[in-house]
Amino acid sequence: MILREVSFNNVSFIAQTFGGFDDDGLKKEWFALHQDFTEAEKDSFTMLNLDELWKKIFQHTDRHPNLKSLLNAVRSLPNSNADSERIFSYLPDLKTKKRNKLSSISMNAACVLKSALKARRESALDVEINEKHLSLMSSYKLYSAHPNKPKSSLTLYAADSDDSDKIDGPSSSNHIQ
Repeated sequence: MILREVSFNNVSFIAQTFGGFDDDGLKKEWFALHQDFTEAEKDSFTMLNLDELWKKIFQHTDRHPNLKSLLNAVRSLPNSNADSERIFSYLPDLKTKKRNKLSSISMNAACVLKSALKARRESALDVEINEKHLSLMSSYKLYSAHPNKPKSSLTLYAADSDDSDKIDGPSSSNHIQ
């Protein structure tokens, strides 16, 4: 009983760190969990890795929704920060001085694409572009979600050598907008 109380303190700490979990519900589920299994099943659990253990526990019962939610929250955390470090090292290659106008949406899309291709063990050279892909490449479809910037109201005038003595404004033939 003391071991279960100590282990629940760890579970409670994790739940409080995440926030939004019912501590009383977690405590009831944690202390009732051991009653769902026979001694032989509990012994077989010792041979499983952590993921297999919790899959086996939740495979046959939905009586522990708080524990299941907490476990899913914990399992969603990355095991390391290596992926984010790789993305940060990729960004300077993508956004150079010549490409300094790339939007954050474009940068994000490129990073997601690179990550997805890497997860599938593919590269951009392996991707086959078909008619469906090409049909999506119109400016209307690419930029419809983003409002257009308002046009500048600045008016530029070209210099006219024969109108240089006029002070009242540029000639109408040299008006550029």
